[in-house]
This record gives sequence, C-alpha cells and structure tokens, in this order.
Amino acid sequence: MRPTFESKRELITLCHTCGIGKDSIVVEIGSYAGESSEVFAVIAGTVYCIDPWIPGSIGGIVEAESKFDDMVMGHSNIRKCKISSVKYAMMVPDNSVDLVYIDGNHDEESVREDILSWMPKVKKGCWISGHDYNSNYPELVSVVNEILGKPDHTFEYFSWEKKL
Repeated sequence: MRPTFESKRELITLCHTCGIGKDSIVVEIGSYAGESSEVFAVIAGTVYCIDPWIPGSIGGIVEAESKFDDMVMGHSNIRKCKISSVKYAMMVPDNSVDLVYIDGNHDEESVREDILSWMPKVKKGCWISGHDYNSNYPELVSVVNEILGKPDHTFEYFSWEKKL
C-alpha cells in the first residue's frame, strides 16, 4: 500500500503516541518502497529499515528497492538492512529499541516469527506495532492477539501498537 496523506499522518500519530523522538531507535520490518521509512526518518533518531528485497517475492521488488533508495536519499539516520528480519534480530541487543513496526510478510508464520524475534529487542515500557490489523489479514490479527493480546491502540488505516 502506498501511504496516503492520511496514512502518513497516522504513522506520525503512532510515533507521537509511542513517545518517539530524535533520541529514539525505530526498526521497520518490511520497508518496501520507503514511504513509511521516510516518515519514521523525520521523527526518529535512527531508523533501521529491514527488508530482504528478494526478487520475485512481491511484484516489482527491484523497482521497489530502487524507489526505497530514492525515497530515503538525504536521510542520514536511515540504516538500510537488506536481510531477513529474523536474521537481523539475532544481531540486535535485547532492550535496545524504542519502536518496532512490523509490515513484512503477512502470513501466520512470518508474523509470529517477527513478533517473537523482536519482542526481546524492545525496551521495557516501549512499543511493538505494525500494519494491516484488519479483516483482510485474519491470520495477522489472530497472531497479534494470541501473542500480545489486543493492541493498546488501533488506527483508521490499520496500524496497531502495543506497549511492552
């Protein structure tokens, strides 16, 4: 989904609700073409954009990576991480991240792996969140609810957040 003005505003609201600012570390899982990455870059101190950009995994993936590179050019606080989120999580210290935003693969196994891999990385009292918490993705909703309980907040354009 290409973020609209309204969905970008939703990400800004999500960041403000979570207390994200220039001293914050944000991890975005599934950066695709970089539209949401750019929003996070304006608000946060450091943004780790994690996406393997595997050709053939989603239509137009090569073009998406090129768009990502163009979109985030000029944001020195973006760290592009071309790797799977689970592999990257193994390299990140526990209790070191202020916000994780999950918008990678939406199947049950991937959502479960992302949540379980990144929960320990989130600082106590900080946030795990994501996108597409809606009836179009019942497996995603089910896994989020099973592992985390119902989100603390859901938003009109399907983002969600849970304080840990």
